[in-house]
Amino acid sequence: MGIEMNKKDNSLRKVLFQSYAKTIIILVLLSFIFTSVYIAKERINRVTELQTNLCDSMQNSLEKSIETMSIVSMNELYSPVLRKELKKVNPINANVSKLEPIYDVISSIIGPYGTVTQVNLHSSENYKIGWGVYELFALENYRKIDHYQEIRQKSGFKYLDEPKHRADLVYYNRHLNSKKFISLYRMYYGPYYEEDGIVEVIQDCDTFFSYLNTIQKENDNLELYVYNENNKLVYPYIDDSSIDPELSKLLISQINPSSDKVITKMVNKEYLISYAVLDDVKWKIVVKKDLSDVLWPIIWFLAIYSIVGILLLGISVFVCYSIAGKVSDPLFRLMEHMKTINLTDIHKSNIKFVDMDYRIDEISMLSNVFQDMYSRLEVSTRDLMAAKIEELRAKMIATQSMINPHFIFNNFANISIMAEENMNEEIVVLCKNLCDYLRYISADSLTTVDVLTEIYYAEKYLECMKVRYGKRLKYSIDIPREMENIMISKLTIQPIIENALKYAFQKEPPWKLKIVGRVSDKGWVITVSDNGVGIKDEYKEEIIENQIRIKRTKDISNMHIGGMGLANVYLRLILLHGEEAQLIFNNIAGGGTEVIIRAYTEK
Repeated sequence: MGIEMNKKDNSLRKVLFQSYAKTIIILVLLSFIFTSVYIAKERINRVTELQTNLCDSMQNSLEKSIETMSIVSMNELYSPVLRKELKKVNPINANVSKLEPIYDVISSIIGPYGTVTQVNLHSSENYKIGWGVYELFALENYRKIDHYQEIRQKSGFKYLDEPKHRADLVYYNRHLNSKKFISLYRMYYGPYYEEDGIVEVIQDCDTFFSYLNTIQKENDNLELYVYNENNKLVYPYIDDSSIDPELSKLLISQINPSSDKVITKMVNKEYLISYAVLDDVKWKIVVKKDLSDVLWPIIWFLAIYSIVGILLLGISVFVCYSIAGKVSDPLFRLMEHMKTINLTDIHKSNIKFVDMDYRIDEISMLSNVFQDMYSRLEVSTRDLMAAKIEELRAKMIATQSMINPHFIFNNFANISIMAEENMNEEIVVLCKNLCDYLRYISADSLTTVDVLTEIYYAEKYLECMKVRYGKRLKYSIDIPREMENIMISKLTIQPIIENALKYAFQKEPPWKLKIVGRVSDKGWVITVSDNGVGIKDEYKEEIIENQIRIKRTKDISNMHIGGMGLANVYLRLILLHGEEAQLIFNNIAGGGTEVIIRAYTEK
């Protein structure tokens, strides 16, 4: 599409020159606006930078305080000496003297400088042991301790309580009566993931929030707030009765919980707030300052120039409107026309451009340039899509071809074993089925087939295996009719069946194999399950690591015949269906393994 020039003497330069000649007086107003906006902006930017830095340093301080408590809890959990001593505790006849080894371990973890106030261990055997402000041993109902359900739901991750007074600590130290404390809980488990108990680490709020207290004292016109994951106020913790609940709701509504950096924004043109979210515990830190306090130093300047601005504003309104109309109207029409062009449909050939009179040569030329650029982009996009499709086909053929020698190798091994056992008739049947299957896998021109075809030849393969194993092997296939025409990579199911026969059935027969498919609005799933010995955790982790590497590199160069079957299936799965496709391995309760092939429907 070529570029056409409008010959009318109606350039943008001329329009602007005529408008400027009529509106010279507006320069005074523009100067006023520019100066006042610049000063206000600079003032807001300085305050914004200060608040952002303060919020960032507060975030770092709280993360450090939480990390200190978390490290103490983790050291308690993973101390072999402490675990060993806890096993010796007999709640019936235990006393403080018998628990000295446990107290010694806890005190050594807390350290000589007392990094935390108190550590309590709540055992699932219905007793608790503590050390810090005082040495503690007492019987308790383990499942009725504070926040038990919330702690349990964290599954071993830390849970932070709200600041509160602790009557148990005040009982042993009356000087702590005016203080509040914050607790970090973490559940720990036995070797079979059964609940062993809960570690509670208690910290003085004056220590935990020491940096925030310092900032608040040094900045009287700043307001600092911290909300927990349930949007309850945890700072200020000394007296929160003066906090307006409506203000808290307003501040919380402005926070994006998924933000990973400090955000500063204006709220209702009344406040300037900065906030940050502690990613680990989902606490929200808010620094608030009234906008009137921010702008007060420049109000006197704006008052003086406002008098001059009001006098000139009435004269300049009509002229400004005229200038804006002449420039913005054609630009607006060009923008509206561009909105009708959807770049996601650039590969289609039915896009039509409408010629419009924009009244300004430069804008008309801009429209023509855009149309020319769009046409060139359309050609480039089609070339790129063709190259991508050819690259994907090459990769599919390359990975698929690696299955062929792998399959032949394993079946020659089966025939060899059957020959040694004089299974001549079975070998003949196996070879006939094998010939049919080899014709299927050797058709290099086909990289994808429908599910019905893949299942048909998978059943051919299973019949080959039944010749070898006889009644010891049983299988069933359940594929719904609406799934039969879905296209998948050729040789997706056979390597999974082969893997089950090789590794899963290391047990007494009968060996059962089940292939089940289902379709949903989101996509489709094929599950291959067996009643074998299951999959070991280390092998499952190795498969997951290989899948991560393959998803990142799309690399097939390091695959080898002896171990490439499942990795090959996964590579072809994500090449055809995208990186959201999954190949999942799970153990079945009661014995066996299920392999789930999942792909999602494109939106």
